[in-house]
Amino acid sequence: MIEDSLAQLDSVIKKIEAAAPPNKDVLLRLMKELRKEMLRLDLAQHDQAASVARFADAAAHESTRPTRVASLRKLALDGLAQSVSGFEKSHPRLVETIGEIGRELSSLGI
Repeated sequence: MIEDSLAQLDSVIKKIEAAAPPNKDVLLRLMKELRKEMLRLDLAQHDQAASVARFADAAAHESTRPTRVASLRKLALDGLAQSVSGFEKSHPRLVETIGEIGRELSSLGI
């Protein structure tokens, strides 16, 4: 489940036309880091990790679809932020990586 969501997010990033190759390379590198951090989670945290992956997928979808709806994008991004809040203490690198991905997407106007 988590791997499927991360693969879909990778695919979305690869299709971003607005991103110059260096930006895509940074995003794809960050996705590899995110994947590595997600795989380090304990089984007990797997459900919460699945929530993070789903919100990341929704945020990517709402940020890159041809006809964007600002309220849906904000809702997806807010959900993503709330879903990662539980990981701030136990998995700081996970949270940091997700933040970096968000900043990169934002710098592209996404």
